[in-house]
Amino acid sequence: MLYQSFHDYYPEVAEKETRCLTLHNDPEAIAGLRGPCLNLSSLQSPFAPFILEKFHMLIADSSYVERLRRHYEMFKMALPKKRKRKKRA
Repeated sequence: MLYQSFHDYYPEVAEKETRCLTLHNDPEAIAGLRGPCLNLSSLQSPFAPFILEKFHMLIADSSYVERLRRHYEMFKMALPKKRKRKKRA
């Protein structure tokens, strides 16, 4: 079997959590999963392949990726700093 659903192994956990885990035993399939890809064992929108293609185009643009990194760093710096809490005795 190429894809195995997490739900098949842990249905109770899968019902409570929204994570997706897929086990692969085919080396060719594993090699094809490097980088952004669609999980073929999950339902997809009819637009998913188009959106994925556009995403690949975006991340191929190094200036766009650098702009995203810069904006991410700016956003992190703008967030309030977490204060260390004292442990209660």
